[in-house]
Amino acid sequence: MNLEYYNIFYQVALNGNITHTAQKLNMSQPSISRYIMLLEKQSNKKLFIRSKQGVKLTAEGHILFDYISKGLEYIKKAESELDIWKGVTNQNLTIAVSQLTIKTILPPILEKFQEKNPNTKIKLATGSSAQAIANLQAGLADMAIVPGPIEKHPLLKITKLTSHENILICGKKYRQLQAKTLYLEDLNRYPFITLSVGTSGRKYIDTIFAGYDMVLSPEIEVSSSDLIPHLVKFNLGIGLVAKIFAEQYLDEGEILQLKLHEQLPKRNFLLCTNRFSTLSPSGEIFIKTLLKNLK
Repeated sequence: MNLEYYNIFYQVALNGNITHTAQKLNMSQPSISRYIMLLEKQSNKKLFIRSKQGVKLTAEGHILFDYISKGLEYIKKAESELDIWKGVTNQNLTIAVSQLTIKTILPPILEKFQEKNPNTKIKLATGSSAQAIANLQAGLADMAIVPGPIEKHPLLKITKLTSHENILICGKKYRQLQAKTLYLEDLNRYPFITLSVGTSGRKYIDTIFAGYDMVLSPEIEVSSSDLIPHLVKFNLGIGLVAKIFAEQYLDEGEILQLKLHEQLPKRNFLLCTNRFSTLSPSGEIFIKTLLKNLK
């Protein structure tokens, strides 16, 4: 049995009709039927149930179809990637990113990359860090750029990039706290606003507290970092947030920065790729641009 047999079997299964498949493949109907009969004979399995309406897969046919369809999809993907390497088609690049990534390090990198690679179409899949990693693992993105920490996985190749600073902030109602140096244990004495459980930002904060044998008890949990300074502005609590999200509020005097006794570790941005997949030339060039500009 050769690949052509399997391709014809696959097309017949998709179309559910031998005549339609013959027209699609520019072959005669008897030739298609003969291929199917030979395949059934050599596999010693009945693969289709024939009727006046067309053909349907048997149980054995379904099993074979599941494997064949995956194999042919990989072949198509390989051919597509080879075409890209040859420069036959325009190149596409899908990058899964978090909100923090797109608000900080990514825009200038994209600008530099597109200046030299105008034919590459870039799609940004935005969401939480967890969503970005899930998109990468599902094959929906070529790479992910997210702030850590993230859980290690055998599929992932992780490269540390640059880091960013987190600060403690409050609204004007709590301005008396500016005269103090707060300790981590003090934070549970005030309404605290933080990211929801499961986000990388929350894991970062919980890890810090766990290092001092403490558990954070927030009053308000939000799904997005930029909501923290917005809620702090209305005196709903104090918060710990990436400085980039608080800078405008600080500059306009709407919120205040507080002093914290413990030195907060900086969070690293991480480049994640699939260690078992080969990147296209555009992907390789983008990573070189990324690493060069984040040294």
